[in-house]
Amino acid sequence: MTLAELDLTGDLARPARLTVPDLLRWPQHQVRVSFECASSGVQHHGFTGPRLYDVLAVLLGVSIDGTPLDRAGPQLVLPQDRCGARHISGIREIRLDGGWVVGRR
Repeated sequence: MTLAELDLTGDLARPARLTVPDLLRWPQHQVRVSFECASSGVQHHGFTGPRLYDVLAVLLGVSIDGTPLDRAGPQLVLPQDRCGARHISGIREIRLDGGWVVGRR
């Protein structure tokens, strides 16, 4: 089985290439999300994974409803998002650029 890879690039001291098993080494958090899909109605899912950035409440989902996302790759999950059509799946790269100060809102 080929594992999906996520590249972290940009203004980083140590750019990285991660797989879902790599992401499982970070503390895991769980969120339940619900959204209404025009074609299939209301859907409810539970995601588990490490937070991308705690202040933003973004989760890098490595499983959905208990099913690993090893082949598909992680998903960005925003628990407060009301519309599932905006979810981002199969994440392959996250690029971080300078100019941001951690902790500043």
